[in-house]
Amino acid sequence: GDAIEIFADLYVESFGNIQEVNMEFKVFGYLRQQWKDGRLSGKLNKTLTIKGETISRMWLPDPFCYNARDSNLMQPDSEVHSKVSIDVHGNVHYTKGVTFLASCEMDLRHFPFDSQECFLKIGSYAYSTEDIIYKWKYQEVEVEAKSMAQFDYCSASLSSSFDMYKTGNFSTITVTYYFKRRMGYYLIQVYFPDICVVALSWIVFWMDKNDMGNRMALGITTILTIMFLLGSLNGTLPRVSYPKALDWYLLVSFSFAFLSLVECMIVFVVWLSSNKRKAKKVCIYI
Repeated sequence: GDAIEIFADLYVESFGNIQEVNMEFKVFGYLRQQWKDGRLSGKLNKTLTIKGETISRMWLPDPFCYNARDSNLMQPDSEVHSKVSIDVHGNVHYTKGVTFLASCEMDLRHFPFDSQECFLKIGSYAYSTEDIIYKWKYQEVEVEAKSMAQFDYCSASLSSSFDMYKTGNFSTITVTYYFKRRMGYYLIQVYFPDICVVALSWIVFWMDKNDMGNRMALGITTILTIMFLLGSLNGTLPRVSYPKALDWYLLVSFSFAFLSLVECMIVFVVWLSSNKRKAKKVCIYI
């Protein structure tokens, strides 16, 4: 017969923290699917709810997430997290609690002022478009908890497509989530300390030029501190081949501290040379 149209929607309870190192994000929610079974139309006088092991005896779609690294979507249904309802018109409503750990390709060029797009692509594992066609039931995305430790949820978009493989043409639906990074952590842990360190490196300009040891010690300490900040931050990020906005900022800060140290050395060398010339003149006069 004709392909079954399955109308789906994904209710998101919360997002897990987005992991830049592994480029992945986590979603907790409920996947709800609805389709019409003409054989059941008019057979019931009230809505029938099915839970537990009985669900495993029914025919159900076999959705899976294309970009998931770990998910319970294809695992057997449990009584707690799954439910099937059949109304008097033969409409079947299938709800399942789902967890997705999915890959998310991130562009970190503007880090930490960046926004990221992460998507979930869902489709049938075994049934081609001859059997099943997936469609979004609604054009809006439901999200309960919109805040995370380092990101804020902004919006989402829905799309559907047909993917061609050697085994056939498959119907897929995709939801894309848009996130914006929170700046508070980096202002407190990076920008404010770095500004203080750079300002500290300028103290050498007011120190006695004869006190070369302390001036050098202060300059080297500020340089090492900035290098530590740069290294500790990049240790929590993937080793991408392009510089990030924070890298440029810390490199400029490093340049200020380094040039302060260079200026200190130049002043000392000039002062030392001047003293030697004065000493020679004194010797000549004597």
